[in-house]
Amino acid sequence: MKFDLSRLGPREFENLSQALAIAEFGSTLAIFGPGPDGGREATFEGELTFGTNGPTWRGYSVLQAKYCETPTTPKKDATWLINQIREEMKSWKLSVRRTRKPDYILFITNVGLSGVPHTGGLDRVAKELDSQCAAMGIKGWHVWHLETIGRLLDKHSSIRTSYASWVLPGDILSELYSNLTGRKKEVGKALQRYLAKELRRDLHVNLDQAGSADDLQIPLADVFIDLPIGPPGDHYSRDTQGVLRTLVSVCDRKASKSAGSPSKARQSRFVLVGGPGQGKSTASQFLCQLFRAKLTAETPAGRTAEVQKAIDVISEHAGREGLAPRAHRWPVKIPLTHLADDLAHGRSKSILQFIASRVADASDVNVNAQDLREWLGSFPWLVLLDGLDEVPISSNRDQVMAAVAEFMMDVEELAADVVTVATTRPQGYTDEFSPAHYSHLELKPLNRQQALHYGRKLAKARHSAQSDRTERLMNRLSQAADEASTARLMSSPLQVTIMAVLLDRMGKAPKDRYTLFKDYYRVIYERELEKEGPSTNLLRDHRADIDTIHADVGLLLQTRSERSGDTESRIEMGEFGTIIRRRLEGEGHSGAQLEALANSISLAATDRLVFLVPSRAGEVGFEIRSLQEFWAADALMSGTDDDLRARLRAICASAHWRNVFLFAIGQQLHRT
Repeated sequence: MKFDLSRLGPREFENLSQALAIAEFGSTLAIFGPGPDGGREATFEGELTFGTNGPTWRGYSVLQAKYCETPTTPKKDATWLINQIREEMKSWKLSVRRTRKPDYILFITNVGLSGVPHTGGLDRVAKELDSQCAAMGIKGWHVWHLETIGRLLDKHSSIRTSYASWVLPGDILSELYSNLTGRKKEVGKALQRYLAKELRRDLHVNLDQAGSADDLQIPLADVFIDLPIGPPGDHYSRDTQGVLRTLVSVCDRKASKSAGSPSKARQSRFVLVGGPGQGKSTASQFLCQLFRAKLTAETPAGRTAEVQKAIDVISEHAGREGLAPRAHRWPVKIPLTHLADDLAHGRSKSILQFIASRVADASDVNVNAQDLREWLGSFPWLVLLDGLDEVPISSNRDQVMAAVAEFMMDVEELAADVVTVATTRPQGYTDEFSPAHYSHLELKPLNRQQALHYGRKLAKARHSAQSDRTERLMNRLSQAADEASTARLMSSPLQVTIMAVLLDRMGKAPKDRYTLFKDYYRVIYERELEKEGPSTNLLRDHRADIDTIHADVGLLLQTRSERSGDTESRIEMGEFGTIIRRRLEGEGHSGAQLEALANSISLAATDRLVFLVPSRAGEVGFEIRSLQEFWAADALMSGTDDDLRARLRAICASAHWRNVFLFAIGQQLHRT
């Protein structure tokens, strides 16, 4: 089997070298971790034998790994290794820290050395080592190069499997399952199909509900920016870095085994904390897309025209932004509201069972939790636990966290290589993911440059780079970013998206958050009126009814999402019809007229009724939680002053209702 070592990076190559050395020579080798090691990845005191008929060393032996980031030609690679050897020997001669010189030295490298007599890499390196070792009194040397490592990986299957994500080229899933038959092979195909379907499903950003004034389908990769993160607590931190750059770097390394060491667990477990509209879910979605694209690229499922196009778009953006992962990881995104409801209704009893049901649905293969458990133990995973804040404490959050804890026990038991990323709003979050075991990353507000960079991506995606509308919109966004009253409304991706819609259509920016959302709804409503179709007259003649229906649905979903088993933001079309009829009856409609009008409004929602969209067959809801909260606030604010005061007192202390409360206060200030 041919192996690809180019994705390992220096740290993982060092780890692989140590693992192979232990497999060959035994666990009595002294292994050195990251950091200054005095020129030693490992040392051995005693007798080492290379293979069945190889040389035997007796004395003090040193192992040193040399990783070339960008191998080129055999001749140049051999020259690079010779220079590395010279530098290493020079350090042994001159360094005061390297007090004990080795009797023997083994160099392990990822470059290939050709066997051409006299001029090939093997003979050139041998000549150099003979000379250097003779000058230093070193008794013997050995080199493991690319081909040697390949044969050692063939020999040591457990290490080959452990590093499969890094060293197996091409269709890695098929390679892993190539020697299996029957059901196991079908499971491998199911994993491929699941990835391909998830990749297609998440390809586009839904700008219809997050700021589009047209019906364009825009690839998420075209508008995604790497969002700033920094230390928790410091709102406007200067010490920021990109969230995806950070997490991709973590995923490119083997996850630290956490058993008995919370500090190691924190190196592969993260909580991404951010406010409404800051892009937590979008960031986790695109992180999944990066690894889906990489793992699907050379599989049969990835060779269809649609999937290949998606892979090309994602890969191009990843390369351009420096976000392309080196390692393969099997990514799975778990919306915690979906998990919460499945647990509450008994459809799933564990996270593995929840994932297995999704894989089975996508592939028509009866994949079960045990299949996924075996896969967890044999291949690196990336697990996204999205939206803890949408599972209120009053719901079954404890049950969700118990399922997460059980999954982490599986990870520990299997010594699995898993990077975990959870997302949540800060409101109502009480460190359910313990800081002792999870590193917390906090999304920071976009600065002016970041906001305008994102705005330009939106403008180009909708109008093209050469369009006059793109430059006009960017001029308006720049002006808004320079005014203190509007700049604070451009601190998150959602706000910038909405601001771009308003400025594109109106040319005037709102001054507060409530007005931002109110004007956004008005612009999208007017956009719908401009279209030709059966819904146009409905929207024009019944605007007050449509507004009230939005508010009633928003309040109902916000109230229900506090309860166990109802955390997903959607209602069935039958119940939606009841809400519509209740409103129309209150306005004096009855009989056949009532039924016809109610059916027309219900039918409109099966495509899109302004902010209300079908979430799946037979259900309707808000695509974005902030829009639901905006309309829940509108519903609460209808009534007498005494009603308003009582309602605000009832919700002001609840983290689940905090955003609703802020919208309600904004509406009250707007009225006055």
